[in-house]
Amino acid sequence: MKLREICFLSRREITAYPTRSRATVIVIGILFGLLLAALVILQGLENVTLKFAGSATDGKVYLVSIYSDKNNQDLIHQRLAKYGGIVVTPTNKEIAQLPESAIIAEFNDVIKAYNYFEKTDSLELYYDVAKYEIYELHSKQLATYRWFMNLKAKFVRPASLVLLVVAVFILAFTMSHILSQNTRTFVLYRSLGASRAQLILIYFAYMLQLALRAIVFAGIIAVILAGISTVIGWRYFSTELAILYPLAPHYPPILFGINWQCLETLLWMLIAVPPAFLLCLDQFSNQKLALKLKGD
Repeated sequence: MKLREICFLSRREITAYPTRSRATVIVIGILFGLLLAALVILQGLENVTLKFAGSATDGKVYLVSIYSDKNNQDLIHQRLAKYGGIVVTPTNKEIAQLPESAIIAEFNDVIKAYNYFEKTDSLELYYDVAKYEIYELHSKQLATYRWFMNLKAKFVRPASLVLLVVAVFILAFTMSHILSQNTRTFVLYRSLGASRAQLILIYFAYMLQLALRAIVFAGIIAVILAGISTVIGWRYFSTELAILYPLAPHYPPILFGINWQCLETLLWMLIAVPPAFLLCLDQFSNQKLALKLKGD
């Protein structure tokens, strides 16, 4: 049996049980669609907030670095080169306010600036974090970025794990019901020469197709909810951001943004298929098939 035939037979299962298949797609799609919508909306809000926060510096991040260990003054330049920071000449006002050993660097990327700021490579580069002072000039982009990052870290992973478990049981429940009603189909496939492994591939492909359709449905839900949230929250967020950043120009609060966590959420839907299928694997045994035939 060729791969094309396996895909054809798996699609046939969807048309043979349209109501149950659609119900599975809708339920899983709604569950993950709500999580995906929250991520899209939150990323959109982060994007527009960072625009307001970085308006004074055209989105660039300026960090002051001071390392008190005089025996390792090259460390700052080494780390700036690693994270894409460019040393800039301070103004006369800044020279008067900063220590002589302070170095001001410009970053064009908030993420790279944040990674530099966090000093997570202390063991790699052998430096004392306590002696290394870094703070931001002219804006509060790093504080904004950290707030959103912490919120997503606390929210996304727990929600994804819970939804993964729910999706596994929904898929397993759906599959067990379909398999319990497909005894005669099993016999037909076997009489046509299909092996047990090929039967397993047919129904595994069927579950993958359900998951893929649920992914599309979840994406549609996320886009719709992000659009609704933008319309409803437009006036509120415009007002609040104008209050927080009175000197910044107006940026439209479009609550739509994509990040790697959106992709991760969609991948969780595919990851749910193998464990759900393993829960139903015993349905393909010859003993189970014989018992079903006796029951029929």
